[in-house]
Amino acid sequence: MNELIHPYIDLQRVLLIAQLVISLLVVGRLMFYRKKHARHKVHMSVVAYLLLVAYGWTAIRILTGEYLSPVDWSDLAVNAAVLLAVFYAKGNIARFLMTAPGARYKVRVSGQFPPQRNPSVSKETKL
Repeated sequence: MNELIHPYIDLQRVLLIAQLVISLLVVGRLMFYRKKHARHKVHMSVVAYLLLVAYGWTAIRILTGEYLSPVDWSDLAVNAAVLLAVFYAKGNIARFLMTAPGARYKVRVSGQFPPQRNPSVSKETKL
């Protein structure tokens, strides 16, 4: 039965390939984020850049064979959670980093951007 299994495929190699795929997907989603009506926040841009560099460097190290440490299940789970959060937020990391109560990030409900004026309020009553 062991001759049916390829000698170079083991659990560590599968975890390494999964880590590579997750890293490339995070990098791709962050690279191709387009802000349409989102406000530019410098600190969120710095965090996005750092995530992009970290996951990109991980992918490069795996591809070149320099990733020497074994991939652990917990590392893979954390990276998969980051991947899901980045894809859920469509690349807008402020969406999942600043969603606590009282945060300054405002979620746009579709069909309500830009905010419409109340037609019942006339110009004369705005004095």
